[in-house]
Amino acid sequence: MLQRNYASNTIQVCTSFLKDFAKYCHKHNLNPKQDVQPYILHLINKGVAVSTQNQAINSIKFYWKHILGQDKQFIEIDRPMKPKLLPEVLSLGEIKAILEATSNPKNQLIIKIIYGCGLRVGKVTQLAFSAIKSERGLLKIIQAKGKKDRFVPIPEDLILQLRNYYLTYKLHYYLFEGLVSEKEKLKPYSVCSIRKFF
Repeated sequence: MLQRNYASNTIQVCTSFLKDFAKYCHKHNLNPKQDVQPYILHLINKGVAVSTQNQAINSIKFYWKHILGQDKQFIEIDRPMKPKLLPEVLSLGEIKAILEATSNPKNQLIIKIIYGCGLRVGKVTQLAFSAIKSERGLLKIIQAKGKKDRFVPIPEDLILQLRNYYLTYKLHYYLFEGLVSEKEKLKPYSVCSIRKFF
């Protein structure tokens, strides 16, 4: 997976499922090269979400195809049907309440970037200040999903707030920098810290 340049999170998820699958096969005396249905039923009975079941299936298929070298035509696993759910959309009042829940300007700006630009937490932490293309009203996201660079629109009022933020905090590289001692190298704000205040 490293040779194929998979994202570290993808590798972690895949290996986690394969470890769980191996343990299940060992415990129930199953052949991990072919006995997959009992494991998937086990996940269903545990109440595991459909998206998680599909991640498990993808991990096992990767193992069968790329590690065991099985022919693709023999790698068939029944997938669960995904329910079609409407997304939960927050009202403007709810968004306002979230923004007002913290008085920390950095935390507020992080929430605004996540909401206003539709970014994942991990991508926000990796943003460099140079990613803001203010004259074009765009934000450059490096190596987004699928390892592709992309641009997303950034609201004009958010650009003004970012300028003020830059002047206040005198940034070196990252848009949101973590606390470091003089001996440590520059590092981004951590994902854990964002999740904690969020």
